[in-house]
Amino acid sequence: MSTVIQQLGAIAMASVAGILHPIQVAGSVPDSHPSSVQPFETVATAANACKRSPQDYLNQMLEDPKLRRSHWGVLVQPLTAASDTTTPLPEPWLSHNAEQFFNPASNAKLITTAAALTQIGSNARTLTSLDLEQRPGQGSPNLWLLTWGDPTLNQEVLDQFAEAVAAADIKAIDTLWVRASDMGLATRGRISSWEWGDLAFGYGAPVSTAALNQNRMTLEITGVSVDEFTQLEVSDPIAGQQWIFHNRVVTTDANTPAAITITTGWDGILYLTGTIPAGTMDLTSIAVPEPAQYLGDSLWATLEQRSIEVGRVQVIHNSPDRSDLANLDIYVSPQLGELVHTTNQVSNNLYAEMLLGWLGLNWPHQERQPRQFLPSAQRSRQALEDALNQLGVEPNSYRVADGSGLSRQNLVTPQALVTLLNGMWRSPEDVTFQRSLPIAGETGTLRNRFKDPILEGRLIAKTGTLTGVSALSGYFPHGDRTWVAFSILVNHSNQPASVLRQAMDDLLVAIAETPIHCLGHQQSANREPHPSQLPQQLPLGVRSLMPRFANR
Repeated sequence: MSTVIQQLGAIAMASVAGILHPIQVAGSVPDSHPSSVQPFETVATAANACKRSPQDYLNQMLEDPKLRRSHWGVLVQPLTAASDTTTPLPEPWLSHNAEQFFNPASNAKLITTAAALTQIGSNARTLTSLDLEQRPGQGSPNLWLLTWGDPTLNQEVLDQFAEAVAAADIKAIDTLWVRASDMGLATRGRISSWEWGDLAFGYGAPVSTAALNQNRMTLEITGVSVDEFTQLEVSDPIAGQQWIFHNRVVTTDANTPAAITITTGWDGILYLTGTIPAGTMDLTSIAVPEPAQYLGDSLWATLEQRSIEVGRVQVIHNSPDRSDLANLDIYVSPQLGELVHTTNQVSNNLYAEMLLGWLGLNWPHQERQPRQFLPSAQRSRQALEDALNQLGVEPNSYRVADGSGLSRQNLVTPQALVTLLNGMWRSPEDVTFQRSLPIAGETGTLRNRFKDPILEGRLIAKTGTLTGVSALSGYFPHGDRTWVAFSILVNHSNQPASVLRQAMDDLLVAIAETPIHCLGHQQSANREPHPSQLPQQLPLGVRSLMPRFANR
């Protein structure tokens, strides 16, 4: 921990001893506010307690030669328990370039997941349908696999479908049709603003209503003999058929670190060059270029394992609904709330893009299942804008180019993200949203950050990283009563992500250690703990920080 943070901690302990309730550690849930806590105006008389403010700390931090050329946006805002987004918030504790545009990287997932929860609700599900087309007098029937954007499909689902076909005593299929469509802002599976170098990798997998194994596979490479070319295998041979692999990776001695470069061109060839030491390693996750074809080919193979012959697989895009099909089986997706959790915990790009696509489906108000097949980019964008408007976010404070944050054309202000966080704080979907965020020092992309006990197990936030970009936005409790929403966005940096992350973490720890009367904040009507409102499966440290209303 930096000297500045240590000084702030010492000041805090010296000034609040016997006056403020000690800062709550992870796992402790106060039953009530202690009667020994004196009013904030009493605390404000403590001498020499506010010599260094968070703004002073930030100013000093940005004088560091490693950080001074990067562009920082910071907003730290205390929250209140008001149930509507029109109630004014207290003055921010720290604001720096809060109205300027930044690329948010994966903090864009906060926008996507908040919009999906607001517009559709955490209980919504989509489905995948296997239908039969009888062809009297024309031979074997056709199968139709109708996809509506479930990112969780895997081999178990295909096995379920194949069993349904076998149970119907069908021995042969003329054509297996796979109906698919673009989702969200994708065109033929691709987001136009994604960089070419990202498209071959699993994190840049195509976005379609059809998905299997998240539209990606793993490369395994083995070095056998020194100075010889390595051996390459794929985790799924059916997916691997969509690439031509040009492997020129050479085996070196065991003391040489691996150094491999993967590139691709317009020719469908994946070029691998470099060296690895002898042995086997999982190299990386690679995108499957044609998800619908992959899904159809995989179901074909699964059917043939059960001695059900298939004449051919045919993919059809943007086909309208048909009334002449008889349903054989349906697979219902997990609830949207579960998909939001995965999206934010592990920063899953495909899940985020498909959730944005869910906004473009035509949802009936009661069934909470898509009534109309064709998703629409226009509907996705309009539903997103409507949700952000409900959350109080100004329309001119963001520009959305994708749902995941992989695009370099996304723009948002720290103020917009804090406003969104404030809106979700007051939302009926607040607990679902906050449960989805990684927990400092414990889960997801924050597992190895914030090991300082003042925020470990207490701060919850979404991370974001691109080359030259680092982001962190979320919530943390100051003391045992005041909750804070914050957004820190850094662009145009030449420093490693680890340097930027550490600077962000140190800044937030400094604020958490600063006595509350030094932050320009009067006591707010914050939410009282109400454990009965909390998901019981969460760790106690998380349950203690989940915001909730006692009467709702």
